[in-house]
Amino acid sequence: MDFMQEYEKWLHSPALSPEEHAELESIKDDPKEIESRFFGPLEFGTAGLRGTMYTGLHNMNIHVIRWATQGFADVIAAEGEEGKRRGVAICMDCRNHSMEFARAAAEVCAANGIHVRIFDSLRPTPELSFAVREYGCQAGINVTASHNPKEYNGYKVYWSDGAQLPPHHADAIAKRLEEIDIFDGVKRMDFDDAVKSGLIETMGDETDRKFMANVTAMINDRETVAKVADTFKLVYTPFHGCGYKLVPEALTKLGIKHLLCVPEQMIIDGNFPTVVSPNPENPEGFYLAIDLAKKNDVDFIPTLNPKTDILKQKLLICMAIHNLFHYNLTHKTSNKKMNTGLTYFGRKNVHASPTSSFKNLFSRNLFGITNEYFGWYT
Repeated sequence: MDFMQEYEKWLHSPALSPEEHAELESIKDDPKEIESRFFGPLEFGTAGLRGTMYTGLHNMNIHVIRWATQGFADVIAAEGEEGKRRGVAICMDCRNHSMEFARAAAEVCAANGIHVRIFDSLRPTPELSFAVREYGCQAGINVTASHNPKEYNGYKVYWSDGAQLPPHHADAIAKRLEEIDIFDGVKRMDFDDAVKSGLIETMGDETDRKFMANVTAMINDRETVAKVADTFKLVYTPFHGCGYKLVPEALTKLGIKHLLCVPEQMIIDGNFPTVVSPNPENPEGFYLAIDLAKKNDVDFIPTLNPKTDILKQKLLICMAIHNLFHYNLTHKTSNKKMNTGLTYFGRKNVHASPTSSFKNLFSRNLFGITNEYFGWYT
């Protein structure tokens, strides 16, 4: 691909806003920057797309979102009228432009005759998977860049089982995108018109209630929680992301009595102002939580990345409490507190855990979906 030719195509396209034109004009004398944005498209894989949010073919922006959605819509339409009727569920995280991108994806799907269920605001990733299955959707779309820095956004796609797209479908989308012009090959329908026609409907509190009922039904050890509930203290932080609402609600329903949320990080903000990167692997993100924990003699700090992958596994928290209770009984003396430290766990076992039971709990990925990291302070 001739990157200068592609740059000129974008620069003179009427599809761009005045702000986008100005952005591209500002780099006209910077060939390296032009090449970085236009040497080729983002590669579409089983996890979709991810990149920095700039105007360009190799970046995340509304034009790339529409283009990717047109390719996905063609694959959904290949399932026939039934696939279009079952439609797609759409979710978004807290990142800058996520709602704008999600609505743009909905408009493209609607223009292709595909029924859309879109959340009214940001939601955890597992709730999207739940919605796909609960409503019998053919597919799902999530606008998120997980734990990446604020400059990033992403476009993740799911199939009817609520899991990431199978490789053969991802390959079909990638092949289709090679044939679609990013500006002239995309169908669009006004969002409000699509709502009026019934092609787009909004999901909200009703879906939340169904999801939370499903989550709390998985709690299988309330007795252990009850044994430590009067004294056990927990600090929680969502890192400004999607876990700001439903995780505290789930912990309360679990029986946690002493839950402290980090106030500065409960604020939804795609700029993630209190962390360098909203990644639970990075210790620096925990300084506020650790400070709050030390001031309140807290036992445990769970945290989730902004898209809240672990939310579907509330039982992780319950079982972690069980293990922590066991750890307290076997490792504490009557007049000693546990050593202070920060430990991270996940399928990669980034650091050693304080007990083998903790390590086994998280490394085995007991609930089948958790692919992110879980951090705690003891």
